[in-house]
Amino acid sequence: MILKIFSLKFLILSSATLLVFYFGLFPLLLLIWKSLFVADSFTLSRYYTLLSDRGNLEALKNTLILAVSVVLFASLIGITLGWLIGRSDLKGANKWRSLFSLPYIIPPYIGAIAWIELMNPKMGYINQILGAKVFNIYSMIGIIWVEGLFLYSFIFLATVTALEQLDASYEEAARMSGASSWRVFWDITLPLIKPSIFAGAILTFVAAAASFGVPAMIGMPNRIHVLTTKIYSLTQSYEGGIESATTLSVVLMAIALLFLLFSDFLQKRKRVTMVGGKSSRIAKVELGKWRIPIFISLVLLSILIIVLPFSTILLTSLQKTYGNGFVLENLSFSRYFHVLFGMNKVKTAIFNSIQLAVLTATCTVMLGTLLAYIKVRTKIYGRNLIDTFASLPYATPGVVVALGLIIAFSGGWGLNLYNTLIILFVAYSVKYLSFALRTSNAALQQIDVSLEEAGFMSGASWLQVLNTIIIPLLKPAIVAGWFLIFMPVLSELTMSILLFGPKTQVIGTVLYNLQSYDDPQAAAVLAMLIVVLVVIANITVKWLTKGKYGF
Repeated sequence: MILKIFSLKFLILSSATLLVFYFGLFPLLLLIWKSLFVADSFTLSRYYTLLSDRGNLEALKNTLILAVSVVLFASLIGITLGWLIGRSDLKGANKWRSLFSLPYIIPPYIGAIAWIELMNPKMGYINQILGAKVFNIYSMIGIIWVEGLFLYSFIFLATVTALEQLDASYEEAARMSGASSWRVFWDITLPLIKPSIFAGAILTFVAAAASFGVPAMIGMPNRIHVLTTKIYSLTQSYEGGIESATTLSVVLMAIALLFLLFSDFLQKRKRVTMVGGKSSRIAKVELGKWRIPIFISLVLLSILIIVLPFSTILLTSLQKTYGNGFVLENLSFSRYFHVLFGMNKVKTAIFNSIQLAVLTATCTVMLGTLLAYIKVRTKIYGRNLIDTFASLPYATPGVVVALGLIIAFSGGWGLNLYNTLIILFVAYSVKYLSFALRTSNAALQQIDVSLEEAGFMSGASWLQVLNTIIIPLLKPAIVAGWFLIFMPVLSELTMSILLFGPKTQVIGTVLYNLQSYDDPQAAAVLAMLIVVLVVIANITVKWLTKGKYGF
């Protein structure tokens, strides 16, 4: 019996590891190999060519400027909000937290569509109100502005979570010694939560450097390129563009992975014990006379970050005639009926996206749960490789993952998946498998192994124990993992823009093409559809898991 169980686990481990390696790690290794070998000979010539091209260097410089600027901007918003919600006696803190967490689950390119409508130098609503071309969204500042208003959520959530876990006795001791609230924050709180803030900042840096939608919609019309948009342009251009794009992709991947490894290194070096041996009530700082000014500031900030952009998209989608303003006579739902039921490419894209999102979420959750069980519950040699293989594609920028899949699965290395829905499914699965693995992994560690032992002693097989004991107990985590994958896949753009074919358009690619080349109103309709679906999905997961997951 023991041999049978071990063999079954070993078979699943071997199959899963090979599957993840073949579709997740192999394309990335092939990408690196292609950039270093020409005619089977090792050479750095492509990197020399890269460094001699002014356009590539400009894209690299813009990427670093963008990422650093977004981190600074996002830190200002995220740390301030995190402290107010996590440490002050702000009324309705949980509601404010849910409100300001919305940008975390909504794609930043949705914000780009909104701010283009607001700050377009020719027809932007704000410029029309001011009667002059005061703002020009098509600039590096415009890209930083939009990215920062969405990616601050990484630092915000990291700060709030760290403050919730922090032993409040440290701060209480400082206050009892006569320190002011500002001194306590600067000398006690901030140093203790610094590792978490730094981790959030690294994620923000990598997300900004790897972003495509916002730089493409805002930067490319004014010929402002970052590495992701430069890679995309090269893949669509002249002969030899793929080779140049491959080299740039390796550079972008190296930047992302180096920063993530650096973050892990510093986290281990500067790890601080933040939870004391006994529970302590969270010390809330009284806002006092600042309560009303802070409340007004939060209302204004929520209008700027959430209400203004999303209401702009909604009103744009409702206009009968684009550009005639928001007067009541010009508002109608007619565009919704036309876009959702009259445009065949939109119907096809919605069907493809929902189909891919459901299939990807289901398959990755099933695989992730099995892999988590093997990693946590077995001692099989090499089980930790699964976590590594699953995490690497997620840590790698999406455009790099997509290009690796194109090179690996365009017929030259066995499977030919190019221009099929299967390659999109593979891309989404390898990118988000770590979501399912880590969610199930954390939940599985909380289940006592004695429950499984009791099942085995009753004569149940490993699969029976898994199906009747483990899966039911993991249900909240499985549901959360399913929605955590479903939501980003439904609106994915960065990988899809390189992988879609004539018959495999998805919501993200259709929306991008409508906004960039065809019909901004139709793009606004699709943007609202994405926002509504994502918010409903978040509310659903929060309800199904009784508030344990979701925002």
